[in-house]
Amino acid sequence: LTCTFFFSQEILPSYFDPWNHLASRLPKLVEERKFREEVNELPQLDASVLKGHRQLRLAHLQLSLIASGYVWQDGDRGVAKVLPQCIAVPYCQVSERLGIPPVLNHPSLVLANWALVDSDR
Repeated sequence: LTCTFFFSQEILPSYFDPWNHLASRLPKLVEERKFREEVNELPQLDASVLKGHRQLRLAHLQLSLIASGYVWQDGDRGVAKVLPQCIAVPYCQVSERLGIPPVLNHPSLVLANWALVDSDR
């Protein structure tokens, strides 16, 4: 049995390309201490456009990682206390629709973040 994390393979519809693009560059931007700057430039996207459980779970995962990257970009020395509206509002909307809290949690990061590599099995 072989599986993979689908976050690395799936993306949200093109309307959400600002999130897709930012999430794909998260590690590099955090390392360069430029992540918050990029997040602050994001447009306000309407999370009600998301369709189905799978899109909602992927959006929750992306927004969780974006929020965590924003908060912890500077480590313990500069923890952000407030998320910008462009992330906070859709994050809360998606979380509410899923019935889960707007935090990076084990179910979002691990349990709902996999897919079989061999789809015939």
